[in-house]
Amino acid sequence: MSQSVLTHPTWVDIQKSVGYISAKMMRMGGHPRHIIGLCRGGLIPAVMMSHMTEIPVIPISYSSKEGEGENQSYENCLPGLGDVDSQILIIDDICDSGKTMDEVASEYMNRGHKVITAALYYKEGAVWCPDFYWQKIPADSPWILFPWEM
Repeated sequence: MSQSVLTHPTWVDIQKSVGYISAKMMRMGGHPRHIIGLCRGGLIPAVMMSHMTEIPVIPISYSSKEGEGENQSYENCLPGLGDVDSQILIIDDICDSGKTMDEVASEYMNRGHKVITAALYYKEGAVWCPDFYWQKIPADSPWILFPWEM
């Protein structure tokens, strides 16, 4: 979707972005058994998509961030999903460095799942490119402030 970068998307923008990704995924044959919402930012898009598609959502806590403060003691949790060979969708609000998406998607692929990934925003130069995204943003894009962060 080509448009200027929305650095302060509204709730309506978020709803449209999730609808856009959902419709495109379904048109392209994506029919995941589960929607995985990456805590924290991916939870709201995951729940919205779950309501749109009637596909169950599973929240997971995972961060590839390293650093000081709360990031040092972050406890990652990647639950088993059963149903090996099932297709899953992993969604986040932004694929910034791409590290978190890469690590989570790789782990679930290693467990035998077919993985689809999505993000509302995809930053150029990230190590992981989601299969579906609403806006591709430049690597030097300003900080995106989501409505749930205000």
